[in-house]
Amino acid sequence: MKKIGVILLTAVIAVFCCACSLTQRKEFPVTIAHCTISEKPDGIVCLSDSVADILITCGYADRIVARSDECTQPELSDIPSVGKKDLPSVQQILETEADIVFADKTVDNDVYEEIRNSGVTALIMVPAKNAAELIRLYENICAVTDGQYSGRENGAEKARSMLITINDLERTIPDHTADVKSCYVYDITGKSANNNSIEGKIFSYMNAVNVCVTAYDPDDMLFCIQMSDPDCIFCASGVKNQMLTDPDFSMLKAVKNGRVYEVDALSLHRQGSSLAQALSFMLDCLYGHSENVPIIEPSKEESSRPEQSSKPEESSRPEESSKPEESSRPEESSKTEESSQIQESSQEIIWPFEESSDYEVIWPFEEYSQEESSQEEESYEPDESSQSDESSQTDESSQSDESSQSDESSQTDESSQSDES
Repeated sequence: MKKIGVILLTAVIAVFCCACSLTQRKEFPVTIAHCTISEKPDGIVCLSDSVADILITCGYADRIVARSDECTQPELSDIPSVGKKDLPSVQQILETEADIVFADKTVDNDVYEEIRNSGVTALIMVPAKNAAELIRLYENICAVTDGQYSGRENGAEKARSMLITINDLERTIPDHTADVKSCYVYDITGKSANNNSIEGKIFSYMNAVNVCVTAYDPDDMLFCIQMSDPDCIFCASGVKNQMLTDPDFSMLKAVKNGRVYEVDALSLHRQGSSLAQALSFMLDCLYGHSENVPIIEPSKEESSRPEQSSKPEESSRPEESSKPEESSRPEESSKTEESSQIQESSQEIIWPFEESSDYEVIWPFEEYSQEESSQEEESYEPDESSQSDESSQTDESSQSDESSQSDESSQTDESSQSDES
């Protein structure tokens, strides 16, 4: 019996060891779009500042060996740059001996092909447009970096944490405030963010009014700013000091009251912790000064309803976004005709709510072309073979058309000959 017990124990240990080794082997290879990563990468070159932000958020900053000039995160200040993200130095990338290059769609096609032909795996990552895509984007990036099991699990956890953070920030916005007028100014000429950019759309999320929402010319934008006299102004780095002495801005209420704040526009396009930090800062600038925020007294009907924050169980209810007390927010209106207008309009994409089984999340997204929005993957590599296949199909179809036309013409000739005879 003892011998049998020892044999069984040995077999169990062997099976356990095999299972552990099998699990380790299954982490790689990882396949993303048309690319297969055979083993865990030792070094990463990150050209996309948004992907760099996700890598930092997920704890992989130490794996980045080179970056682009646009990756300005403090965590990467000591990492060498290989140039602009659209036209980086391929030679400097190869000198890093990195295994993976993360880029976005701004990268030059010739540069991209040169990196691939050199034997380095290059992945172009597409930004997420909603919460579900954000989770998949995190999972894909972390799978490439750390394996298809442990990496994806870490990515999904960090993405959900990011979404919860944004959701919690949204809940801090006062429900009953008069319209707080604001804008985002790029330079001293008056060039500002309209509703075609995330910088412009973000004010709708913050329950504020972008005074330049429909302006498209710097002169028109400057005129809108001067006429509306905003309560608060956000601007690019270095613009604040110029506003203090510029005659077009120095007399504005926001400048006089010291409510001009510099925010890096890049941070609003990144889909990692930089976005959450920028949102937190901007919300504090808008509503952290209670003496500057006009309050609207709620109506009797609204005051009789309990506040949303006093019901912790409401966060798990999918019907939360259609509650009456939230109808005062224009972007959260429960009216079906308003929601249908938003869905039908291709020019007015706002920060929608997405319902989750666990919590309600918010994620901003930019306007995309139909080609980009139809892609299911958050990463891709241009497939030359598909283009050749399409061209061959076109040639075949044209040949078939020509042959059919020749057959028809021959039949016509034969019929005409028979008629003559």
